[in-house]
Amino acid sequence: MSSFSSRLETMLNNINTSADPTTRVVMLQELSELLRISTENTLAGSFQVDAFVCELVKILGGSGNVADDDDGDDDNDTHKHDEDAQLAAVLAMSGGGQYQGDDNLEAQDLAARCLANLMEALPGISHTVVYHRAIPVLCS
Repeated sequence: MSSFSSRLETMLNNINTSADPTTRVVMLQELSELLRISTENTLAGSFQVDAFVCELVKILGGSGNVADDDDGDDDNDTHKHDEDAQLAAVLAMSGGGQYQGDDNLEAQDLAARCLANLMEALPGISHTVVYHRAIPVLCS
């Protein structure tokens, strides 16, 4: 299992947006294939979901993270208003074209496949994908 964890760490380092473009495409291909045949059991405990989703969203053209706007107020009315505002912002951002992402379209295609394969292997991570603003990126 240690070799699997180190292989995943190597993949994560090599899909980073600062990595060599050719290496990034090769690693995305390998990651896509790995995720295609993976299950929750094979990924449990060794797959860094948050880090991988963040990097994949960056390749697709998003920021890969969300600013923390939590002011500690747990009032339900305020929370409902915040959800409505966030939904409106996501819908407005999905209007098109402002995301550039990786210059290599093959890398973008592979990153989208990786996200799809990851969500199929680990259905419970959809909130992480939404948190990293993948939805407007995928809709643009």
